[in-house]
Amino acid sequence: MSNLAAVTNCSATTCSFNTNSDCTAAAITIGRSADDRAACTTFISLNASGGLGIARSQVGACQITDCGHNNKLMCSAPNISLNSATAECSSFVAA
Repeated sequence: MSNLAAVTNCSATTCSFNTNSDCTAAAITIGRSADDRAACTTFISLNASGGLGIARSQVGACQITDCGHNNKLMCSAPNISLNSATAECSSFVAA
């Protein structure tokens, strides 16, 4: 894998890295949410803005080993989007 999956949209508007539905974290990790769904575990809800100031986030690591896009704990999808207030990964496909 030569490219990291880009985060093209994020609906988790309460995340400190969210600016106008874009993610400004340099890289995110996809892991399991409290309800056992594939979701962004970089999500943080603070009374502060974080990130780069521009939307160029990528998936740095993926802990969801039962996803068809998981290749050596990296996301092989060309891009992902994060849906809902809990930042669920819309690209998850069962392996």
